Amino acid sequence: MRCNPDNPAPITLDTTGVEMNIKLTRQTTAKFSGIIDENYVPIDLTGATAKLTVRDGDGEELLVLTEADDITLGGVAGTFEVEFTDENTVDLPTQYLTFNFDITLASGEIIAVYWGTIEALANTNIPDA
Repeated sequence: MRCNPDNPAPITLDTTGVEMNIKLTRQTTAKFSGIIDENYVPIDLTGATAKLTVRDGDGEELLVLTEADDITLGGVAGTFEVEFTDENTVDLPTQYLTFNFDITLASGEIIAVYWGTIEALANTNIPDA
């Protein structure tokens, strides 16, 4: 994440997020990871929560991932990893979807990490996928 030098808060992050567009084949495993930092110093994610929400064009939630299941937070290292699995993608419709990935620090500050689209593709190796 980028720094916002005009913000006097102890953690000066650009919390508007970064646009990311994902092509995802349903019923397969895919991961992305990164680090939350300020001036190249990792932000402590101890006690933080994370949520990735996938929505259809009408705004209906189709999939919610959290640190309780498919998101791993790396504590003082400031790292995160998000995993899409065959189980959590099987019911996604084959169309363009939108998503938001946010991390809420223990202080309550919300960091909008990524937002964008997911193009959910049928898995041609699995019948009726």
